[in-house]
Amino acid sequence: MLVEVVLCTYNGSTFVFKQLESILNSLDYARNLINFNFQITVCDDGSTDNTVSIVKSFNNPNIVIRSLPNVGPSSNFVKNIKFS
Repeated sequence: MLVEVVLCTYNGSTFVFKQLESILNSLDYARNLINFNFQITVCDDGSTDNTVSIVKSFNNPNIVIRSLPNVGPSSNFVKNIKFS
């Protein structure tokens, strides 16, 4: 079974580390109960801060970042959900 989590962000450097940490902790807890694979897709909407570098710092093969030019939250989500 594959569990996919999609996280949309724009200039989220203040929050993205804690968000990913929380998601990973929740998935680790759940994996103790049942066996599954997971992927976290971070949909970056053209951030101009260091959001992308923070996500990359996790160096986790289960975390994928997709960056688009700033298209707005709805378009960002719709375009990136197609990749999942």
